[in-house]
Amino acid sequence: MTRVRPFALAGTAGVAAGLAPFRPVGPAWTITGLVAANLLIAACLFLDWKRFPFGASMLPTIGCSVVIGCLMMGQGGVDPALAALLLIPIVWNALYGRARETVTAVVVGLVAVGCVAAATGVFVEGSVFRPLGVWAIVAALIGQSVQAVKRELMAALAQRDEIIRQDAILDLAATELYSSLNPAEVLSVGVTAAANLISAEEEADKRAQFFYVDDGVATLAAEYDEDSRHQLGDLSFPVRLIPILEEAMRTGEPFRIALDDETHVDAAAQEVVNRLGLTNALGIAVRVGEAISGVLSVTSREGRPFTDKQVERLSALVSIIELALSRALTHAAEATTDDMTGLSNRREFKQRLRTIPR
Repeated sequence: MTRVRPFALAGTAGVAAGLAPFRPVGPAWTITGLVAANLLIAACLFLDWKRFPFGASMLPTIGCSVVIGCLMMGQGGVDPALAALLLIPIVWNALYGRARETVTAVVVGLVAVGCVAAATGVFVEGSVFRPLGVWAIVAALIGQSVQAVKRELMAALAQRDEIIRQDAILDLAATELYSSLNPAEVLSVGVTAAANLISAEEEADKRAQFFYVDDGVATLAAEYDEDSRHQLGDLSFPVRLIPILEEAMRTGEPFRIALDDETHVDAAAQEVVNRLGLTNALGIAVRVGEAISGVLSVTSREGRPFTDKQVERLSALVSIIELALSRALTHAAEATTDDMTGLSNRREFKQRLRTIPR
């Protein structure tokens, strides 16, 4: 109702202005148009149009054109002041409808003007063609312009919401990472945050992994899979099998690869990629101290390459993970090592016992 009210008031004021001074040639047409206008305004204000089928949304537009056509017939011809009111349903549909509804509003307005011109004999004189053409061009430009502004506003709002979502994820991840002194928990929180931060909100399956790299071998240490049915599980592979990963581990630079490109992935890895339906990957090396200890990666099934913005966001998250992981590892070392001798203490002894098969 709040969206309809301004257009209803504008239409009422426009009709009053278009009919002044009141000199109807056909009083019956004018009365019919005014009655229909009041009925149309009441219907727009008080009916719940969301409960009607989709096609019913065009009825107010058609009704508005019919009302203005009746009023122009009452004036005895194509009245420019009344014809200008046909822009109201065009602007309305451009703001709140779809592109095809805006086109329909333009076409219905042209039909209304054309019918009045034909009924009053203006077509015979030929004087209506130029103003009719100008009106059509102006109406189309107004509709297109309003649609373009609406698209830009919607895109800006979507971008703002996405930035707010990403900031919230990053803040929450930082809080959880710094509050944990368990390295495994730090990695678990890190991959979860990476999947949700880098993947688009509407992406169906968010995935992220952390691979621990030692002596040229990458081993999966933590994994997040929103679907949970396609987890990698126990996975180890030589880094040299993926040249771009080997280069990233050497330089510390982020990497982006198309996983369906055989030049980036060897045959064995390609089988895993195909089984999981992965298409793209983004990864950044994780440093603890001066050495690179692993790589945090985000994979996608959407077929879209990762953007520079996503690389920046993952880099920011990796910086937080590096600090939290270094802090957790330092605490773990202090908790399991005797300060004086540097030897493992009783806590480390018990932890190692738990890893030995019975």
